[in-house]
Amino acid sequence: MNPTKEEAEVLLKKVFGFPAFRRGQWEVIESCLQGKDVIAVMPTGGGKSICYQMMAVLTNRPVMVISPLISLMEDQVRGLHTKKGEINAGCIHSMQSMDETRRVFQECLSATSRSYVLYMSPEKMVSLVQSGEIPMDRFAVVAVDEAHCVSQWGHDFRPEYAQIGKLIGGQRVVMALTASATPLVLTDIIKHLGMKDPHRWIYDVYRPNLYYQVEICAHKTDKIAWTRQALQQTPTGRILVYVGTRKDCEEMSDLLGTEVGCYHAGMTTEERKHVQERYDRGDVRILVATNAFGMGIDHPDVRLVVHFSIPSNIDSLYQEMGRAGRDNEPSTCLLLYSTADKGLRSHFIHQAPEHQKRIHWYRLRALVEYSETDSCRHGNILYYYRQGGGDGYRCTHCDRCDPASPRRIVTPVLGLMKFGGATGGGGEGKRKKKNPKKTFSVASAHQNQNPDLLAALKTWRQQEADRLQKPLYCILTNKTIEELVTHPPNTAYDLSQIHGIGPKKMSDYGTHLLSLTTSRRK
Repeated sequence: MNPTKEEAEVLLKKVFGFPAFRRGQWEVIESCLQGKDVIAVMPTGGGKSICYQMMAVLTNRPVMVISPLISLMEDQVRGLHTKKGEINAGCIHSMQSMDETRRVFQECLSATSRSYVLYMSPEKMVSLVQSGEIPMDRFAVVAVDEAHCVSQWGHDFRPEYAQIGKLIGGQRVVMALTASATPLVLTDIIKHLGMKDPHRWIYDVYRPNLYYQVEICAHKTDKIAWTRQALQQTPTGRILVYVGTRKDCEEMSDLLGTEVGCYHAGMTTEERKHVQERYDRGDVRILVATNAFGMGIDHPDVRLVVHFSIPSNIDSLYQEMGRAGRDNEPSTCLLLYSTADKGLRSHFIHQAPEHQKRIHWYRLRALVEYSETDSCRHGNILYYYRQGGGDGYRCTHCDRCDPASPRRIVTPVLGLMKFGGATGGGGEGKRKKKNPKKTFSVASAHQNQNPDLLAALKTWRQQEADRLQKPLYCILTNKTIEELVTHPPNTAYDLSQIHGIGPKKMSDYGTHLLSLTTSRRK
């Protein structure tokens, strides 16, 4: 007997701590409980993972999740292991040792009478199912995450996904999930996964808490000025700066400060993992990255996403912008567009195989239209996904509909910045040494006022974060540390006046913080 929504929400709160389902989650789950295949389009940050994780809890059987991103799988497994032991999970992918693969494999197969979420890369799923090592009849549901990868019209098509539908077979339920898909892509997904008359749950891509802004830049130096201005207007929360090349990634992270992270595919796996862990924990607030920092990244407090150059298509743009404001708080998404970017993308399309060029030109035209339009940005996105929008649509929170918004990045002084050893026209001269400026770091303009206190506070915050296994900002924010350094308190009252020090922080840390600040006064 299938549970009611109210009964399911009791388990949702018990296992995951959420008081109620978000929009669309219960509808997807209920369809699966009824034995129906489901295809769901839910906006970035909409909670797609709860749909298949709750299926494991409610059926008390293993669920297979096919995911293209190793970091996402590992992150979700870690998260499930903290859920009071109510749900077991593991992942199998190409970066594991054979011993680890066998361990997870045996753990999953012994879980036929209890909940288990098995994450698998598509390559491993294909090889292990074809060899007969993983019998598909053990699974209550097969969930295909980032399902747009199945379609050649999808923005991140992966050939190995095309084999999944042939291997699923049987009577089990198939759940296909994605954050963005046009009607053409949805039809392709259903076809290639062999879905049987699936229930369709399509939720609009509209994100009212995001402010969309596009600025046309003549030179790379203008883009740097806009990026700096955007960072200065975003003093709190995380920031993502997407760039198009590894070289730009390294040079921009140097220019923006020594406490800015850099992430691209040319780094080793361990280097990327280290950078992501630092960003996850809040050691660095600003991350400059290529699209290698990809799907599944989930931080609630990203307040700003800057696209230093246009991505390959509007689907990628939407997904990357969608990493802002997952806590539904106001956030800004800034795209820096130049005709040189369009020319570079056109060059890449000319190099593509003939049978793919039509698809690529279609996507590029949609992205250029979004960038150059005089009409509403949100309306343009909605129209692309055939969810409304179009001429006359007004969202009231993009640069076209509300140019006076306080969330808009204001025009900086242009043409005075240096990049790669050149000024003005964005030349790529000899690379300069790492910029020692800490313009956006904790130390900021006050780094020399009391370096001993600053170092002591940062060391203590790191130790406390390690002890409690929490991000740094949950202990003390950068702004709180800056105020403690610039205005060291002498008394409990003085401390209570510092930004971010409320009754809870006073109770937990007041005595220790006063000890640090009074013993290191200059």
